[in-house]
Amino acid sequence: AAISVGLLVAVVSDHGGGVPLFDGVERASPILDVSPGRALPVHTLVAISTPTYQQLRVYNGVVQARRTSELSFARPAKVERFLVQQGQEVHLGDAIAEQDTSQLKLQQTKLEDARTNADRELSRLIADSRLRSMEAIRIEVRDLKQELSQLRQEISGTPASGAGAAPQQNGRTSAEARLDATEQRLAILDATSGDPKVTAQRTVVADLNRQIAEVEQALHESTLRAPFGGVIARRYVSEGVMVSPQVPIVKIVELGALQASIGIPADLASDLRVGQTHVIRV
Repeated sequence: AAISVGLLVAVVSDHGGGVPLFDGVERASPILDVSPGRALPVHTLVAISTPTYQQLRVYNGVVQARRTSELSFARPAKVERFLVQQGQEVHLGDAIAEQDTSQLKLQQTKLEDARTNADRELSRLIADSRLRSMEAIRIEVRDLKQELSQLRQEISGTPASGAGAAPQQNGRTSAEARLDATEQRLAILDATSGDPKVTAQRTVVADLNRQIAEVEQALHESTLRAPFGGVIARRYVSEGVMVSPQVPIVKIVELGALQASIGIPADLASDLRVGQTHVIRV
């Protein structure tokens, strides 16, 4: 995924007063008379003064995709099949590989059967609780009606100005108020309120729902999907191999724009500007 490159940077220096440079042209120099009768021929380079010069610098680096990822499954299981081949292009969300899900599906079936039975038991408990609550209130209503009837008989046999008339009248009023409240409770009864068996069974159903949701999530994660568009650069395992979450299955490399990573000296980096162009040789 990474390609070695070289960055060519042309550096132009301006030294104002001129810099002596060699023009690379060989010229014959005068013959030096080092000793009488013996001449020593030599070759020389002539230095020419110039105000600027250009220096070419080469720095190595790599060109690589912006995103590269080694994908693995979220749970340990056997790789059942691959849906793509090495070198094949994939898009975001495409299925790449699948794990064996036979055990998960068996667990899912058992949990769903258990939830069905738990729901049935919860409905039975709710019905029983409703019947018990309604029967208790009916008994209370019956007792209050008897009390009210007795009070009415006592009031009818007592003179209006008698000593016991006022207390009996108050008792009758109280009994009527309690009877009215009890009848209202019977009419709007919430059968399951406060029943410990119903509460416990609801907890069982909620726990089964949580376990089923976990299995469904595991089934979803049993299909490995591409996190971005790219190409399958490498496939690390084959079908039938047991893998753990730490084991990479495939390597995916993003297609499109590439990025170059090239190290340069700090003194040269300070001279670079946004928008400058430099030659990169691959």
